[in-house]
Amino acid sequence: MTTIGSLTVGSLVGNATNPAVISAVGPANLAANATTDVAIGSVTVKGNATYGDILAGYNTNTDNGTMPLGTGVNANAQIGR
Repeated sequence: MTTIGSLTVGSLVGNATNPAVISAVGPANLAANATTDVAIGSVTVKGNATYGDILAGYNTNTDNGTMPLGTGVNANAQIGR
C-alpha cells in the first residue's frame, strides 16, 4: 500500500516467525518542496499487540522470503501519531 491515513485494529498479533505487519511506502508523487512524507497517519490498537511491526518506507518486495518485512525504499517516510 502506498499510504495509510488512519487504521484501527482490535489486536495486532503475530509470532516469532510470522510477525503481524502493517506497512506503507509513502506518497508516490511527493512535491519537491514537501516538508512531510507521511506513509502512515495513525494506528490505533484497541487490544493486544504482540510480535507486530509497523513499518513506514518499506515496499512489499520480500525477495522470495529472504526479506520477510519487505525492502526499505523510502528513508524519509514518516508515521504520524
